[in-house]
Amino acid sequence: MRLRIIFKYFLIVIITILFFTDCSESADDSDSNESTDLSGPYFGQKPPGTIPEIFSSDIVSTGFMEHQSPSFNPSGTELYYMINFQISPRPILYTCVEDGYWMPMKVAPFSGCYDDGGVTFTHDGKRLFFHSVRPVNDQLEPKTDSDIWFVERTNEGWSTPINLPSPINTEHSEYMPSISANGTLYFIRSGAGVNGIFYSLYINGKYEEPILMSKSINTENWNAYPFVAPDESYFMFASNRPSGLGSSDIYICYKTEEGEWTEPINLGPTVNSERWDAAPRVTIDGKYLFFCSSRKNDFHDYCITALTYEDVLQRNHSAGNGAGDVFWVSANIIDKLRPKTD
Repeated sequence: MRLRIIFKYFLIVIITILFFTDCSESADDSDSNESTDLSGPYFGQKPPGTIPEIFSSDIVSTGFMEHQSPSFNPSGTELYYMINFQISPRPILYTCVEDGYWMPMKVAPFSGCYDDGGVTFTHDGKRLFFHSVRPVNDQLEPKTDSDIWFVERTNEGWSTPINLPSPINTEHSEYMPSISANGTLYFIRSGAGVNGIFYSLYINGKYEEPILMSKSINTENWNAYPFVAPDESYFMFASNRPSGLGSSDIYICYKTEEGEWTEPINLGPTVNSERWDAAPRVTIDGKYLFFCSSRKNDFHDYCITALTYEDVLQRNHSAGNGAGDVFWVSANIIDKLRPKTD
């Protein structure tokens, strides 16, 4: 009897070892092939038409809040963006193409210790601008205000982050940079006695004193997420002004022949919704408009068959749950809204 009990436990131990060995080998195999398994431009997705679609569901758009559109390098082989996680630090994330496939998402090599965001490429791809609360000195504590930084492309990768000097960074918060092809920097400055979207000309390798944009853009409402076209022919931003369709809408202005900006035009129900819409960004080739939105997937409030616990978790933890996702749509709407000239 005792021998039978010993044999029984011995058999259990052998089965357990075999089970965990098999799981370990499976995990190793999975790690060795770790990849999004997606190839082609824009993660191999079919380009959108005139109706906005979630971009890269559950890879770029997740169950968390995406509130800053991705920035692609000029060749479209690198992507940088940010998720608004509930716990700091909130790092910049990135992925790139290797051997024809998009790799798993990682934290950018210059990020990961502090709250960073607002990442944007220069149009030659040699610099990457972003905002951060990281300290300028050697201390570890983050700043109470945000500054604009950049990294430069080197043969070894990205350089150490460089803090933009005055007159760009001040004792106020500077964030959400956007750059035209000639280097003009558009950004937000906020703090005691100042709040608005500014721009600074880039002349002889230096930034000039920032200029506050027009009152039609900088209203008393919330105005944020500036984006300027490479040739500065149009400018987009998000605002919660009363003329909107939801809690935040995307607006566009066009540069006139006199060099002034037109009155902001709401992008309308093709892009905006009854919910939060913001963070516009057009790809360098001008083909696609990316933006972020908290609109939900068209789930019904009832079901013919009762949901399982797994169904509930899947809906609430996936893209389209209303937390905020990255959307993309054809950028043709930009020309359609452009005011006609005589």
